[in-house]
Amino acid sequence: MSTPPPSMAQRPVAGARPKEVSRASILLFTLAALFTVWAIGTVGYAVGGIGPALEDRDATGVAALSVAAAAVTILGAALLVWLTVMVRRGRNWARISATVLLTVGIVATVADVVRNLTAEPIVLPVFGVLVIALMVQALALLWRPKTSRDYFDLSRRSAMP
Repeated sequence: MSTPPPSMAQRPVAGARPKEVSRASILLFTLAALFTVWAIGTVGYAVGGIGPALEDRDATGVAALSVAAAAVTILGAALLVWLTVMVRRGRNWARISATVLLTVGIVATVADVVRNLTAEPIVLPVFGVLVIALMVQALALLWRPKTSRDYFDLSRRSAMP
């Protein structure tokens, strides 16, 4: 039996998903779930938790704003799930779009963590730092040079099914 030349042995199998993309996908799906849980918790807190602390008029406005923010977050989580599915299929445009979405998410979460540093339930800033770490790790996995070259390179994708 003959062994393939070294250059052929190191080439990825057409259509094979690198482990970095699989790991990034798991992180992205986890982030979408965390965003959804956060949104549901925000609505619950806004509707049930702040009423006695604020005047009725203020509480209604804060609750409405919280519900709107939660709705946008859930839409963003759904978008992230769809982009993740497209990333798993090797779509470079989805990787770029997910990068933009995650970058906006990182900036918003950093602002939220800074705003909540003195919050009474310490879980808010801790949760924010965890989410930031997951987003940064997912971005790092998606943009590894080997992954970019072997899986998302358009010239190689043309030969794949």
